Amino acid sequence: MSLRQFGMLGRIAVDCNAPHSQSNPHLIYAVSPQGQLTRTLRMTPELDGSFPMRNVRMLGPDLLQHDETGRQSELTITVAKIDGKFRSWRSVRADGTVLIADGKFPNSGNPTISFEKCRDRTVIPDVAPIGTKPRAPPIPRHGVRPYIRDLAELTDRA
Repeated sequence: MSLRQFGMLGRIAVDCNAPHSQSNPHLIYAVSPQGQLTRTLRMTPELDGSFPMRNVRMLGPDLLQHDETGRQSELTITVAKIDGKFRSWRSVRADGTVLIADGKFPNSGNPTISFEKCRDRTVIPDVAPIGTKPRAPPIPRHGVRPYIRDLAELTDRA
């Protein structure tokens, strides 16, 4: 299976040790007992969702591509593995609209963020245990706000 071969089966996140949030999205790549592949986004209630994946294929040792049913259209998505982390590298709608090109959002030029592979197979709870403070995720080098704006726009258009 390409997802397993590529190292993305399971959960990836900006910071695996922190709960999912607007600044720390988590993606869960899973296979149902019937063999259906899905990508589940956990970030904020308005952006969260599960998306069926099809035609998963390796384009090279560091590139994986798949077709996905988005909220509003079909997409072809390419993910790059760079220094052991995963980034959206290219995302194109069925009508040819490019949403991500060369790891950047075309409208802003902001890069996509990097996700690390989480070692555990469980999803971190939404809240910190009673009596503890949640740990804030690290801010990516390019900052989170541009990415969140771009992701919200991408999600609305997808």
